[in-house]
Amino acid sequence: MVMTLEKPAALPFNATPLGALGAEVVGFDVRALADPGAVAAVQSCLRDAQLLVFRDQDLSPTEMVDFVDRIGRPQLHFF
Repeated sequence: MVMTLEKPAALPFNATPLGALGAEVVGFDVRALADPGAVAAVQSCLRDAQLLVFRDQDLSPTEMVDFVDRIGRPQLHFF
């Protein structure tokens, strides 16, 4: 199965597949996720890729929690 992720027209980010699972999101500051269109685009990309990597994001713990709360409810997996 080949995964293709398209760049949303309204947002300046690219999502590059990382193999069978996941994508790296480039050119997007997660603190800019206040826009509902940005939230929908990130959620759509997450549904497609199942895992998103946002590199070089300098977030405080509060900013990280705010970001996660905006894109959806975290799922805990105990191994």
